[in-house]
Amino acid sequence: MKEFYEKIKVELEVLTPVHIGSGERLSNLEYIQEGKKLKVYPFDYLINLIISKPHSRRDNLLLIIKRGIKNLNTLFREYQLSYKPKYEIPVEGSPKISYVELFIKNLFGPYIPGSELKGAIRTALLGTLLMQKEELYADLQNALKKTLDVQNERKIKKKLKKDMDEKVEGFLRPKGSEGDVRGDLLKLLLIEDVQMSYQDLVCIEVSMVGSKRTIYPCEALKPGTKAKFDMVRLTDMLKVVEKVTEKPPYENLLEDLKQAVNNFYSLMIEQEIEYFKKEGIRETVKAFEEIKQRANEGMLLRIGKHQGYLSTTVMAVFRKKDRELFERVFEMSAPQVREEKPKTRRITFDGKPMGWILLKFAV
Repeated sequence: MKEFYEKIKVELEVLTPVHIGSGERLSNLEYIQEGKKLKVYPFDYLINLIISKPHSRRDNLLLIIKRGIKNLNTLFREYQLSYKPKYEIPVEGSPKISYVELFIKNLFGPYIPGSELKGAIRTALLGTLLMQKEELYADLQNALKKTLDVQNERKIKKKLKKDMDEKVEGFLRPKGSEGDVRGDLLKLLLIEDVQMSYQDLVCIEVSMVGSKRTIYPCEALKPGTKAKFDMVRLTDMLKVVEKVTEKPPYENLLEDLKQAVNNFYSLMIEQEIEYFKKEGIRETVKAFEEIKQRANEGMLLRIGKHQGYLSTTVMAVFRKKDRELFERVFEMSAPQVREEKPKTRRITFDGKPMGWILLKFAV
C-alpha cells in the first residue's frame, strides 16, 4: 500500500533560554520565593487546595484572599500553611520579582506550538529567497517604496504586511498553481506541538540593552533541554508540484530547507554580532558565535518572545542591501523610532540572547 506521508524524526535542542508567552503573568499572590527557587501556586490551583480543607478554615482563608493580602508568603506564614506547589522552578539571575511572564502550557505542562516552529522556518526561508532571487527582491523593494509614499500612516502599516505576504509567499508556489494552497511547499510539511516538562523551566532575569526600561522576568526553557517529535511530509501532495514545468525553490524539501533557513540566520547573526561588538558586550558576541557554529549540525531557529525585529521579519535583508529603505520601513512598522534602527536588544542576566534552538533530522 502506498504511503501518503513520510515521518521525519526530529530532535530539538534548546541553545539559549526560550520564552513562549501565554499572555498571562504570575502575580505575587501565586508564588513563594525561597532563595533561588520559585514555588508556583496558580490562583485556581490554590483555591482548589483551600476548598478541600475543613469548612471553617476554608471560609476564613477565602475571606482573607478576597479582602486582599500582600503576598502569598504572608498568607502561608501567618496561617502556617504547607500546601504543595503545582510546580517549582529555579531562579536564575537576581530579578526583582513582582510578576513573572508565564510560558504557554497545556494539560501536560509547557509546550512549543508547532505553528511557532513553522512560522520561524517560513520567515527564514522568505529571507533567503529575497537574498537569492533578484526579481523577487526588486518586486518587494518597489512595492515597499510605493507603500511608503502613501500619506495615511495607518494604511501604510496595513499595506506593508500585505505586500510582504503577497509578494514573497507567492514565490513559494510553483508556476501554474495559483489559488491552489497545496502548491505551497510549506503546506506539505506538518509540524506537531512539542511537549516539554515543568522540569525544563527556569525563572530568568531579562534586561534591555540600549534602554533603562525594566522587563519582567519570565519562565523559559533551559539551555541544553532536548525533546523529540515528528514532522510529517505529505508526499502525495507533491504531485501538485510534479505536474508543473517550473518548480518552486527548495523542492528537495528537507536538505534545501535546512540550508535556506541557516542562510538567513547567518545574515541575522552577523548583524547582531556587529551590534553587540559596538556595545562592548563580549559575552553576547561569544554566545552568537557559538550559535552560528552549531548550524552544521542541523537547522537553527529563533522562536518566542524577546528575539527582536530582525529575527521576526525579513527586513535584515533590506538592512544589508538598502539601509535607507530599511530605516523608513522600520519607522513605520516598529512601535518606537530610535536613532539606531533597531537600537535595543533583550538579553539574559548573563548575556545570552533569547530564543535559539537547533533541530536535528533523521528521516
